[in-house]
Amino acid sequence: MECYDFELNISAYIDGEIKQAIYNDFIKHKDNCYNCSKKLVDISSLMKIMPQMSTISTSKDFISNLNNKVYEINNKQRRIYTKIFKAWK
Repeated sequence: MECYDFELNISAYIDGEIKQAIYNDFIKHKDNCYNCSKKLVDISSLMKIMPQMSTISTSKDFISNLNNKVYEINNKQRRIYTKIFKAWK
């Protein structure tokens, strides 16, 4: 299992819904990859404290504005990465 595949399955592992066919590979990778093991610990810790975190308030237009921005980005002629690369120049 590669790190990318490991990351894709972290949520399923934490929720106890990881497929048996990949469980052993997941555990083996966790035991042999420091970065992925740390990521799993960090995400698990975050999941435990999230219910205790306070919520934030957003404007009444937040969802509408967000949806409009996503629509704009998805429907531009140029791809978003083109815009990002131009910004770096």
